[in-house]
This record gives sequence, structure tokens and C-alpha cells, in this order.
Amino acid sequence: MTKEKVLIQIGDVRIVRSDDKNVMLERNEWAINPKTKREKRVWKFKGFYATFSKALQAIVTKELLLNENSLDSLKAHLKQVEESNQKVSDALEG
Repeated sequence: MTKEKVLIQIGDVRIVRSDDKNVMLERNEWAINPKTKREKRVWKFKGFYATFSKALQAIVTKELLLNENSLDSLKAHLKQVEESNQKVSDALEG
């Protein structure tokens, strides 16, 4: 297996070049190791996309930058959506 190239990382989400035709979307999440029963952070696959721009759109539409544990109201949800959009915009500019 070849080493995948990280194209961009925004918070806990990254877009990785998987091969010459696709990019992958991954999110760093907590998972439990079945052998040790210990929790650790791992990169989890969220989808293949044909283009970098489609992967960016998926970050927004799948709300991968939102913290679901802190969404207790519509106002909090909308605030996090705005922050998510700004992070994507900032990453593209920088």
C-alpha cells in the first residue's frame, strides 16, 4: 500500500489523495480498540470523492466539523454551521 498524501486538514477532518482518480474524506474520531478495550483517536473513512471540491462540499453537507455533543439548540447548531463554513473558507485561502 502506498503512502497517502494529505491534501488539506481542517480541524479533525482531512482530505487525502488515495490514488490518481479519487480523494478520501476522513475524520479523527474516538474508537475503542476491541483487543485492549481502550479508547483512542483514529482516522475513520467518510467517503471517496472524484474531486477535491466535491470532498470540500461533503465536509459542509455532512456537517463533519460540527460537535454533535454541544448541539443543544437550533441557535447552537446554526452557530456551529457558520463556524464550519468559515473554517473551510479559511483553509482554502491560507
